[in-house]
Amino acid sequence: MREIKFKGWHLIDKYFIKVEAIYYDDDNKIRLIEYRDRDKKQRFSPITSIELIEFTGLKDKDGKEIYEDDIVKMYSGQITEIGWGDCGWRYLNEQRDPIPLLPAICRKLTVIGNICETPIKKP
Repeated sequence: MREIKFKGWHLIDKYFIKVEAIYYDDDNKIRLIEYRDRDKKQRFSPITSIELIEFTGLKDKDGKEIYEDDIVKMYSGQITEIGWGDCGWRYLNEQRDPIPLLPAICRKLTVIGNICETPIKKP
């Protein structure tokens, strides 16, 4: 079973946060995020201020965790991003086709950034 966890991109302050808890309202909608800021202080923000980014449960060739919206360098040298699609976690090949992100592929790629801090140009 894979570990379910999130990190967050603070949309106002423009930095990553460590998500500690997610709070829902009576309608099961996310309303509040509890997190640690840069100084490791406990904070709370409404979901409108935080973009949640999910852990894929996979690691790259260096053991770094792979998250949704990460930018990776494939063993072929191609630079692409990780996302969720009809087939589950996926990346886009050079023809922009979605390809399932399998553990065997992850062992050959390197996380080099994310779309929040280092966006890639789309063709």
